[in-house]
Amino acid sequence: MKPYLIAARREVVSSFRLMGIRGEWLPEGGYERFLELYQTGEYGLFFLGEAIIKGHEADISRKKVRGQKMILVIPEQGGDLLSSVRGQIEQGLGMKV
Repeated sequence: MKPYLIAARREVVSSFRLMGIRGEWLPEGGYERFLELYQTGEYGLFFLGEAIIKGHEADISRKKVRGQKMILVIPEQGGDLLSSVRGQIEQGLGMKV
């Protein structure tokens, strides 16, 4: 399952790159970019920053139930990002990080 991250904060993308997860820093237009990538079928797991899904929560909820893809929403503010989402990441990737 190939993962991809889209976040509105650059440091979030940097943290995920340290784990070998590709991603983009998109302060604007991130949701549209997610839809493009989602439709290609190339990625089976998406990490989306909270700021990216703002206003699109209902659409994300519908997409989350699709069997072939997984979407995890991550916090983009405060604290140690990796500590706060490590369990979600490990579950999504099926491995320890």
